[in-house]
Amino acid sequence: MSPSSLLLSFFESLGEREALVMEGFTKTYRDLVRVMADSNPMADSIHDTVGVRPRGEANGTNEEPWTFIAALFRALSQHRAFDVGRRPQTLSGLWLQTTGTTGEPKSVHHAWDRWLAQYSLRDRGSSKILQVMALDHIGGLHSLFTALTRGMTVVIPAARDGFTVHKALQEHAIRILPTTPAHLALLLQSGCFDRLLPDLRLISYGAEAMSSHLKDAIAQRQPHIRWRETYGSTETGILPMSSGSLPGTWRPQFAYRIVEGELWVQGLSGTWMATGDTGDEVSEGLLRYKGRHSARVKVGGVMVSLAQIASWFRTQEHIWQAEVNPVPNPIMGQVLEATIWPSPGTDQDQLEQTLRRSIPKDWPKEFAPLRYHFVETVQTNDRLKIQTAP
Repeated sequence: MSPSSLLLSFFESLGEREALVMEGFTKTYRDLVRVMADSNPMADSIHDTVGVRPRGEANGTNEEPWTFIAALFRALSQHRAFDVGRRPQTLSGLWLQTTGTTGEPKSVHHAWDRWLAQYSLRDRGSSKILQVMALDHIGGLHSLFTALTRGMTVVIPAARDGFTVHKALQEHAIRILPTTPAHLALLLQSGCFDRLLPDLRLISYGAEAMSSHLKDAIAQRQPHIRWRETYGSTETGILPMSSGSLPGTWRPQFAYRIVEGELWVQGLSGTWMATGDTGDEVSEGLLRYKGRHSARVKVGGVMVSLAQIASWFRTQEHIWQAEVNPVPNPIMGQVLEATIWPSPGTDQDQLEQTLRRSIPKDWPKEFAPLRYHFVETVQTNDRLKIQTAP
């Protein structure tokens, strides 16, 4: 049997178990079978639907995520092309769009059989996962397929703010929360983790580097939770690995190389790809993620790694998240500005003085930010990454 046929049989075996739960709206695994089955000609009209919003929340009407998911699995079962942005494609498979952080945005193709090969079909019972990641993004799709190929129930909240997420975690007894460090900071700041969430067992996070102090702050409030860091890209998919003992470190279970400070990995097709990420080997088989390799600028004639500096800031006490960016300067051309998201109650003037004194002595002086900008409220973009500007 083909991978898609095996998936269909697996869904059939789960019958009336809840597959998707949205606000006032539920779909079972039998509903997924109906849109995938050859005997359902009406499902072809779903595949041709345009204009849906495949976010991790129900934008507009609560049927939009279901329309997207139904069209996705219909295309998979029929070996058709499915482009998450509804761009016309002819080659069968899943089509994603890069965000353009390492160059011009481009379409990326994944053959269906190769895509499904990442997931093992095994019934883990009716555990529930909260889907906050955008469905048109590699992280959101990975969460969706991981849950459904394990027979889990995917709960899609109406919004991704702290109040709505906390309500969903409690009401649906959510066991797994896949998200980003920036979103976790937003949830922590809103008080989402202040009361014990006994059903929540695992937080998986990726897309950004995690501050050790942010993770510790959540762990203090929810000491029973396990943590899992993920890594991947639109081109490579989400790669298998285990988390290291420190945030931002992992033990890869995939082939990799470090070329001039940049991480290269083998994608789903087996070809070597530059990830655009900075990494170093802390010890044999243990990698540390530092940030975007492409984020390098010249300051005073010196090439500066923004990722390296931001990574250092994230290790400092009282910092939940940090970004470093160049800003115009009439004398130097450009200088560095550090944007810091401190933990609540932190004396910002004192923290700035401490940070200025603590900049590593072996760094060139151009690595030291000239300006500091402190942000009290965490904001995220559509991808749940930190938003540095309105």
